[in-house]
Amino acid sequence: MLDVKNIKDSLNKFIIDPLMVVDGQKNICMVNEALRYLVGYKEEDLVGKKVEVIFADSEKSILKRSNVEKLIGTGTILNIESYYQTKDGREVPVLFSSSVMHGQDDSDTWIVCTARDISERKKVEEELRTAYEQIKEAQDQLVQAEKLNAIGLLASGVAHEVKNPLGIIIQGINYLQAKFPGRKEDISNTFSMMMESAKRANSIVNTLLDFAKAKKLEVKLEDINNILDGALELVKANIKFENINIETDKKKNIPHIFVDKNRLEQVFVNLIMNAVQAMSEKGKIFIRSYDKVLSEPKQGISGRDDYFKSGEKVLVVEITDTGEGIPPEVFKKLFNPFFTTKGLHGGSGIGLYVSRNIIDMHKGLIEIQSTEGKGTKVSIFLRVPKREEAE
Repeated sequence: MLDVKNIKDSLNKFIIDPLMVVDGQKNICMVNEALRYLVGYKEEDLVGKKVEVIFADSEKSILKRSNVEKLIGTGTILNIESYYQTKDGREVPVLFSSSVMHGQDDSDTWIVCTARDISERKKVEEELRTAYEQIKEAQDQLVQAEKLNAIGLLASGVAHEVKNPLGIIIQGINYLQAKFPGRKEDISNTFSMMMESAKRANSIVNTLLDFAKAKKLEVKLEDINNILDGALELVKANIKFENINIETDKKKNIPHIFVDKNRLEQVFVNLIMNAVQAMSEKGKIFIRSYDKVLSEPKQGISGRDDYFKSGEKVLVVEITDTGEGIPPEVFKKLFNPFFTTKGLHGGSGIGLYVSRNIIDMHKGLIEIQSTEGKGTKVSIFLRVPKREEAE
């Protein structure tokens, strides 16, 4: 039999690491002060209880079946990472070691479990892991920046070379349309198709130029609702909305903000067009504008958290669609230049990239939430100027 009093005294005097003794039925027989302090229980709350009372998960227990079998076979288990669960529900990472202790006639068996609190080590490991990820991300961004610089130079050169011939083609189509008034329907349709294709190519060239070189913003104090109205008019002039319902909820007397009207309108047009193209047959687009005070710092997809602080007032524009949503494997690539899911006859794949750059230039943030099969919501956050700035 165990001399409980003498052993208990020894546990508290000479062993500073958390320690407990468990019998063959995995009942706790005794614990030292270090263990009680670590888990926050009184001695009477532990002694006589099953060992699982201080484990968050039976699979994390040092005395799960596989470990007990190993203990019986070898007599000792050293340095196994696990977690104690404290009285208030916290998990404390520890490094366990255990050994088997037998009575004088081998009829009684106890397991002695010592543990070392490795919370600080885990914290340092997590900090190192985070630092490594940040360094890797910064390195990837530098590499990407170099690639984009090279692509930008190439795109700029190609765009300028293509723009002049496109201008001549458009002028030629206008000349021929004026030269043949009252033309047959098939000729008229051909002219219209030619003009539409030429204008689309010209639009892609202009977007390439925007991608290649970000123009300086021309900011003025603007009403965001007026910019949204202008974007909607541009989209409606180019797309038929027979099966798509557009609803708006624009806050009245919304604060005016300093923005480049034309560049922001370009962003809204792109986002609305993306929403339209996300719906194969029919659906709904909901556009909302409002202002609010942030309850916590805001960090968007661009990864920059220095724009908006807790308590800062922002203006928010949300564009939500009931389309197909974005698959997880696509979500990570959304803002990559020239990435598109629209195929050969779709977009150029730089619309979202340019849109994010424009929002970044405004010191704003863009945030995308999507559930595959249920639609997508794009939120844009822009800073509301203080009263003295707006006057």
